[in-house]
Amino acid sequence: MENFLDIYNFSLNKKGEELCGDQVKFRKAENKTIIVLSDGLGSGVKANILATLTTEILINMLNTDDVSLEDVIETVIGTLPICQVRKIAYATFTVIQINHKNNNFLVINFDNPPVLYFKKGKLVQLENKTEKILDKKIIFSEGKLEKGDFLGAIK
Repeated sequence: MENFLDIYNFSLNKKGEELCGDQVKFRKAENKTIIVLSDGLGSGVKANILATLTTEILINMLNTDDVSLEDVIETVIGTLPICQVRKIAYATFTVIQINHKNNNFLVINFDNPPVLYFKKGKLVQLENKTEKILDKKIIFSEGKLEKGDFLGAIK
C-alpha cells in the first residue's frame, strides 16, 4: 500500500488572517496511515488553536493501539468547547485510517462534508453508519483502496 499512497493537503487563510482555521496532520506507521482534517469555527487564532488541538488529540490517540475508537472520539468531543451562540462545537473533523496490510480504510466524520471516493475514475457513494457519541452524530464509512483510487476530504 505505501508504494502508491500519496497524501496532499492545501489550506487557504481567510483574507486578512495570518493563521488558518483548518489543520491537516498525517502519520504513517508500519501498519497504518492516519490522516486528520479539522476545521476550527470562524477564523484566526481561536480557530487555528482549536483545529490544531483537535488534530493533535486525534492523530496521537489513534496511533495508540490500547485506546478504543469510541474513547478517542469521546475525548475530542468532550474537549471541544461549544459555541454559546450557535450551539455547535468549535471544531469539526474528518479522519481517514488506512490499514497497510489489506488496504481497507475507515472514515470518521464529524460535521464535515462526506469524503469523495473515486474508483476507476467514477465517483462511488460510500455506505455510512451513524452513531451518537456524547450526543453528537458521528458518521463512519469503510472501503478498500486499490491502485488508482482517490479518497479526498474537504472542508
